[in-house]
Amino acid sequence: MSPRHKRERKLKRLPLKRLSPEELRAWRLKHGLTQQELGWLLGLSRSAISGWEQGARKIPPYLSLLLEVLEKHLKEERGAVLLKKVQFYKHYLILAEDLYRESEPQKITPNISDLRRRKLYGAIIFLAFALESFINEVGIEFFPNEFDAIEKLSTPDKWYLIPRLKSIELFEKGKEPYQSITEIFDYRNKFVHFKPRYQEYNSKLYRKMSEVTHKKVKKLYKYTIEAMKKIRDNFNIENMEWLDDKQLQEF
Repeated sequence: MSPRHKRERKLKRLPLKRLSPEELRAWRLKHGLTQQELGWLLGLSRSAISGWEQGARKIPPYLSLLLEVLEKHLKEERGAVLLKKVQFYKHYLILAEDLYRESEPQKITPNISDLRRRKLYGAIIFLAFALESFINEVGIEFFPNEFDAIEKLSTPDKWYLIPRLKSIELFEKGKEPYQSITEIFDYRNKFVHFKPRYQEYNSKLYRKMSEVTHKKVKKLYKYTIEAMKKIRDNFNIENMEWLDDKQLQEF
C-alpha cells in the first residue's frame, strides 16, 4: 500500500463527527441556551449559530468535541460563571487545560489513541478561543474608535498591531510568543475548516494533525500565557493576577 493510501486510511479513522443542524439545535435547547449564549460560549456571533442551525453554513466537525467539553462544565457550578461573560478567555484556558490533562498518556490506554488526539486538537481550539476573545476585549477597551477596522484583521495580526497602536513593540514575527500564536491559528484553521471531499487537502490535513503531540500543546499553552501576561503588564489590565497562578506555570 502506498504512503498516500495509508494516510487516507488513517484519516478516515479520525473521529470527525459532523453534527446536523437538528442535533445542534437540540443540544442548545437541552441546555436552555439561546443562540446568543451559545455563541458567547464558543466565541462566535449569534448569526453564526443561526446559520448552522438553519443549514445555511456547514457545521465544523470539531464542534461536537467542543460541545462535549462545554456540557461537562455547564453541569458544574462554574458553568453558570461561563454565561456571565466575565474574563471569558480565562474559562477558555480552563477548558484547554482540562483537555490537555485528560490527554496525558498515562490516563488513556493505547487502544483509544484517537481519543487522545481529539482532546489535544480540542485544547488547541480552546487556546485559539482564549487568544481571540482576549485581544478583542483589549482592542474594544483601549481603541473603541479604531476597532471596526481592527476587527477585520486576523487574530495573529491583531496581536501584532494592537500593542503598536499604543507605541509598544511587544511581539516580533518569527519569535516567541508570537510564533506560537500564529501556529495555534494555523492548526485551528486546519481543524475547523476541514474539507473531507478534497483528497489532496486530506493528505495535508493528516500531516498537520500528526504533528500534534502532548509536548507541542504544552509549548503552545505556555506561550499563550506568556503573550497574555505581556499585554496585561503593558496595558495595566486589572483583575488578571490569576495568570501568575503556580498551577499555570507548571502546566
